[in-house]
Amino acid sequence: MNKIIDRTFIIEWGLPKKYIGDIQDYFGVDESENICSIKIQLLHNVGSKVLKKEPQILAAIPKGIQPFVIKESLFNTNKILNNHCQFLYKDDIIFSYTNSTLDNLINSSLIYKMFSKNVFALFDDKMQLHYIILKDVSKFNFNKIKSSFNNEKVIPLFFKIYTYNQDDDTELINLINEIEISLEKKDIINNEICHLLEEELEFLKEELEL
Repeated sequence: MNKIIDRTFIIEWGLPKKYIGDIQDYFGVDESENICSIKIQLLHNVGSKVLKKEPQILAAIPKGIQPFVIKESLFNTNKILNNHCQFLYKDDIIFSYTNSTLDNLINSSLIYKMFSKNVFALFDDKMQLHYIILKDVSKFNFNKIKSSFNNEKVIPLFFKIYTYNQDDDTELINLINEIEISLEKKDIINNEICHLLEEELEFLKEELEL
């Protein structure tokens, strides 16, 4: 099952025997030395964004692409195994492992590989990891809540909660207002999600006062 625990996305398509990675993102390796899982995090203070327009990187996902077996040895040659920044577009999240902007990818020669259903990785011609894409994140189980992201308004709220710039009071105030409005309008149907948002709201207000 694909799941989210707070800011960490966990995707497994096999049984990991060990993990490779450093500090925040980890890749599970099975007994055949194949990559079989991902643990990947949202980050504060890195310029993450909610996109209003579909980026080319999503539109260019090949039709009919099939799962691809990636060996541990390939990832051992990658210099960067921690993502730098994240982008949300509707129900999809892009994790960036490069300093390149999404705008520069329109004519890129990046190679798409599919880890498992709705989980994609983009490599350059030297098989260095540039991006990981998670599609349909509303179907992920969030903090063991059964029907977590059954409302499209929930996803951007939690994305912003785990990615906002902690040094930007204006961004923090806007996020607080957005959560309060959603709770007042009862846009969030799930009671457990409402409770989590209320807890986050209290924390954000305390942080603003520091």
